[in-house]
Amino acid sequence: MRISLIAVLLAAPACTAGPAGGSAGENSGQGGAPPAGSVVDAPSAPEQLEIGNFSIKGQLLVDGSDDPVEDELCVEAVDQHDFALGRDPEVLAGTTADATGAFTLAALPPPATTGLVLRVRVCGGDTGTWYPTMTLVPAEATTGLGPGDILDGQVAWVMPTSDARRIEEALLENGSPTTLDEAGAIVGQ
Repeated sequence: MRISLIAVLLAAPACTAGPAGGSAGENSGQGGAPPAGSVVDAPSAPEQLEIGNFSIKGQLLVDGSDDPVEDELCVEAVDQHDFALGRDPEVLAGTTADATGAFTLAALPPPATTGLVLRVRVCGGDTGTWYPTMTLVPAEATTGLGPGDILDGQVAWVMPTSDARRIEEALLENGSPTTLDEAGAIVGQ
């Protein structure tokens, strides 16, 4: 997908008041219509500013230890706006991290004004080792990125399934009516 944003720059007219005590009519060619016989420049074509079609390069890290994830997990950039509206998120781009946890998401369209989310999960859906997680990429980080631009050094946090189950057990012991699988959770660093 390629999106172009048209930006038109308008120049403000110069001050048309004459010197103190004088009148605007004393300033030949200022204000009003140009003098007869003068050449007026035609307006130039609007400048086109391309946004989107950028890349995100990053690393999968284990939440709590900051160790690199040494598994090939699926990483997707999704539109977080859809979550707020209770809809299934649109996948903007996807890739598989390499065996060191490094990943690159390419050809990303401009995200919603709320930013985007990096969703990490085991390819194929098995949650035996890693629990599905999402890491926010705020809109400020991607604003204005265009073709060839790279947001480098982005971290996507990954949680071991054993940690998620311990959190879930603690929630249930303390009377929570839902589970992580049902309601999710926000975990920050």
